[in-house]
Amino acid sequence: MHSMSARIDKLEAGVPADLWKREVLALLRAGAFTWAEVEPELDILADNMLSYIVANASPEEARRLVGEDAVKRHI
Repeated sequence: MHSMSARIDKLEAGVPADLWKREVLALLRAGAFTWAEVEPELDILADNMLSYIVANASPEEARRLVGEDAVKRHI
């Protein structure tokens, strides 16, 4: 989870949000970590990231990456 913490630090340091969101989505797609691992670290950013994933992944991929319940909350 160290890599996720570093990415959160980057966001807080001013990395553009869209770039950071694309990076997180790519890492989820690559299996670098699971949504269950990263969601607690995102804290208040989790809903924003979840909305981005649902908007930028196919419905099937979104369900695979973050789970059916999370997708339903953000559709």
